[in-house]
Amino acid sequence: MSKKKFIYISGPISANARYIEYENCLHARQWAQMVMQLGAAVHCPHLCYLCGLIDICDWEEFIEMDKEIIRRCDAILMIGGWQGSPGCIEEYNAAQEAGMPIFTTISQVRDFVKGD
Repeated sequence: MSKKKFIYISGPISANARYIEYENCLHARQWAQMVMQLGAAVHCPHLCYLCGLIDICDWEEFIEMDKEIIRRCDAILMIGGWQGSPGCIEEYNAAQEAGMPIFTTISQVRDFVKGD
C-alpha cells in the first residue's frame, strides 16, 4: 500500500464574531472532506479550534504548532480569504520555507494526489 499524500488546509479562523469563526470552520471542513475524498490524509486546524484546543494555548503557540505540522505535510491548500489572515500568511510562509507545493484549487490538489 502506498503512502497517502498529507495535505494541510489553511484558511482564516479568527473573526470579529464567534458565528463567523464557526462559519470559517465549517467552510474549511468542506475543503478537508473534498481532499479526503481524493484519497489524501488531511490536517485541518479549524477542527482543533472547534474542539477547543486553541483555548489551552495562546495564538502564537497555536501557530507554532501548526507550522510544525506543516513541515510534516506534503503540500498545503490555501482556501478562501487566506490573504487577509495573519495566521494563514504565517502558514503560507512556513510552507514556502519548507519548499512544499502550495495550492489554491481542488484540481491542483487532485493532480498532486493522483500524480498527474
